[in-house]
Amino acid sequence: MNLLSALAILPYVLLSLGAPQRNQEAANDNVPAVVSTPAPEGFKILNINISGENCNDESTSFSISPEGNVKVLLDNYYAGYGTEMPRHFNHNQCTITLGARVPRGYSFGLKSIENSGSLRLDGEVFSSQETTYSFQGSDAKATAKTGLQGYIQQTLYTNRDVFETGSTVTSPCGVDFAVLKIQNDLIVNSTVPGFRSGFVYTWEVNVSDFFWKTCE
Repeated sequence: MNLLSALAILPYVLLSLGAPQRNQEAANDNVPAVVSTPAPEGFKILNINISGENCNDESTSFSISPEGNVKVLLDNYYAGYGTEMPRHFNHNQCTITLGARVPRGYSFGLKSIENSGSLRLDGEVFSSQETTYSFQGSDAKATAKTGLQGYIQQTLYTNRDVFETGSTVTSPCGVDFAVLKIQNDLIVNSTVPGFRSGFVYTWEVNVSDFFWKTCE
């Protein structure tokens, strides 16, 4: 099966695995609301670029609030495992790149990121969702990761992943424009052969939990 054929059958495969669609609301009763640190005057997200297989301009949309909060909607960002799906569909990657105007005397970073979607995992099937952020011109990175092990029945989810070293990874001081790169890796797999299946379908990413530091 070639890639075009695989992509053509994707909606039917997800339906056969029981994947809900994006217009359903994810349950988020257990996820506390983000209380973001107010941005200093002059901060503004100027541009955004989204790239990746099944994660591009044709399959995504976004909005930016006046406060600089970013919401990305994804139509086709998933990872799945099972006899109905080509093997390479078990891994997907999406990169969100933000260009921001930063007031002089400040730098910023991310405390957490929020992902919403749907999932289902048979027994012995696991999922991993890892997000890494960095700034252009720096090798420093911060990582947030969520791992799940089946059996998990079909459910909607909202996860807030906290970056383990977020407080130390910030935009460079002394610049008035910073490029923030956020990379998400989605994996569904099994270490035990057999007629097992599972999927994780992420349809919304919220980038709003910024923190700020003053530059000395």
